[in-house]
Order: sequence, then C-alpha cells, then structure tokens
Amino acid sequence: MKYLLILLPILLLVGCSSEGQTTTSGITGNIVSSDAVYASEFTVELNSGVINPDSLNIPQNSIVILNVFDHDNRTDVFLVEGYGEERLVNGRANFYFKATKEGTFEYGLIKEQNKGRLIIK
Repeated sequence: MKYLLILLPILLLVGCSSEGQTTTSGITGNIVSSDAVYASEFTVELNSGVINPDSLNIPQNSIVILNVFDHDNRTDVFLVEGYGEERLVNGRANFYFKATKEGTFEYGLIKEQNKGRLIIK
C-alpha cells in the first residue's frame, strides 16, 4: 500500500504530460509539458573555442535546464546574459532558471568571444 501511494502521483504526472523533441544546430533537447508548464533541457558543448549549439529556441515561461560540458576542461565562468545566471565551469556546470524575459540573450564563457544565442519567444 505504501508503494502504491508513492507510485500513484508519479504515474499521474507521467500520464498527464506530453513530450516532444526539438533539434537546434544538430543538438537534440527535450521539451516536456504538463499543464502549460514547460521544461526545456539542452546540452551545451564547448570545444576549442566553438560553442555547440550556437542557438537555442526556448518557449517563454518555461523552465530551462542547461548542461554545460567544456571538453577543454578550462576553469572559466559561463554566463547566460540577461538572466544573471553564471557558474564557474571546470569541465561541466548545470543551470536551472525560468525563461521569463522574451528576447535574444547570449550565453558562453566570459573569456571566449564566440557566444551562443538563447532565443526566448
């Protein structure tokens, strides 16, 4: 009975959500919705000054999850401009925030000139 009470909310949540795939610049991410709440999860890879993907399209008001991997293992700060989100990257970092502002915002390592674009509509 105890396990049923634990599993029931999970099964209801899974049954009420719909999932879709989106591809941006060759990278596939998931957009999951449940009762008009969206979560967009993407992997951002940094390798020899190249940022991939170089743009991400995100629905406004969705929860954004960015998993950042720096294949060069540099210690630098990764920034999502316009959202005040920054983390020290030493090979990897994870970001979680709500995309409340509409517009185009840059993301990437502070010391690198190549930046990606976060497009929120």
